[in-house]
Amino acid sequence: MPNPHTRPQQNDVLCASFNSQQQHQQQQQREQHEQQQQQQQQQQRPESNRDITPEKSGCAV
Repeated sequence: MPNPHTRPQQNDVLCASFNSQQQHQQQQQREQHEQQQQQQQQQQRPESNRDITPEKSGCAV
């Protein structure tokens, strides 16, 4: 996905409303993605803790 900050803006007058809509959608997607990552991390933490058990790692604790 192109970075809206580095992408050259052409036809500013014609595309102004479209670009603002695009950036707003990208912002929403970014927030949703961050929320998904946080949820995944919360879900993965107990699993990773279970993975680091003496039985699985084969280490005597």
